[in-house]
Amino acid sequence: MIRYVGFALIAILIVPSSLVFAEDSGSQLSIIPNLEGAYENPEAGLKIVLPEGWKGVQQYGGFVTAGPEGVAVDPRIQPDVLMSIIPKSKVAYSESITKYTPPSDTSDIVCSITEASYETINNLSARKSVQICEGGTYSIIRSTEIFSDKYYIGIFLSARTLDLYDRNVAAFEESLKTLEIKDAQDFRTAESSILQLQKEYPVVTLFEKKTDVPIESNVAVTDFAFDEQKKQLTFHIEGKKDIRGIADIEISKVLEGPFTVLVDGKAVDTFATIDGQGSQFIRSYYDDASHDVTVIGTKTVPEFPAVVGALAAVMAAAILLGRKFRR
Repeated sequence: MIRYVGFALIAILIVPSSLVFAEDSGSQLSIIPNLEGAYENPEAGLKIVLPEGWKGVQQYGGFVTAGPEGVAVDPRIQPDVLMSIIPKSKVAYSESITKYTPPSDTSDIVCSITEASYETINNLSARKSVQICEGGTYSIIRSTEIFSDKYYIGIFLSARTLDLYDRNVAAFEESLKTLEIKDAQDFRTAESSILQLQKEYPVVTLFEKKTDVPIESNVAVTDFAFDEQKKQLTFHIEGKKDIRGIADIEISKVLEGPFTVLVDGKAVDTFATIDGQGSQFIRSYYDDASHDVTVIGTKTVPEFPAVVGALAAVMAAAILLGRKFRR
């Protein structure tokens, strides 16, 4: 079956045929072959300079593909290295993430996120991720995602092999530095709103002190608890019919990784660890049923930084007093 931990429209890139792409209703953009150099999508408010020497094509709806060897107009023909620019309405993005459908048994594609972070690119708030895939057209996919006031914009680099990826990722990164998005928004704030994630602040005890652990979810979260000795968080999620459950936890408030996530007592890989903004988050996905969830860390967040700060203050005071007495 297709099983992947993704933030975006990854199925477009891992399924051999790009016919899974559906254009947004009302789009006036048509096919443009032989794209190269500067590219602009006025509807999405997007401008970018493609990597030097890369050529591509704009499909209906503004879906752009390009590569160092060029790209065929027929989307079923997949090059070894592919850069994709995918503008989608926020409604289409939300449906692609939150609508739950039972997994298909027709193929065996497995992807997992190896790197994820919130970052700033050319003054734009974005999320970056790298996924390793097995069983699909491409074995590695690098993505940058951004929101404007009306659009989700995903920019992807896909390669059949790690060697091809390594040889082309620098050109892709240089292209991203030219990216301009009109009316861009803070990524985390925009996505939380689009996916209708509700934020809560459960309070737990760590080193005999109370601390909150922010969690955002589109389903009800109950029975939130923290076991300091076992280094684990536990909670219960209430499933909603036909809705994919999402939960974002600011895990760095209490635990350090690597992390293990258990759903109903069984280890799963349908989660991602995201770095950024001085914190670390765990995003996990669930089907439309209710589940008991456990997040296990390698160790609890150490208390010693506060102690180190206090010792530094004491040492500074001692030095000042020493100088005073010497005088």
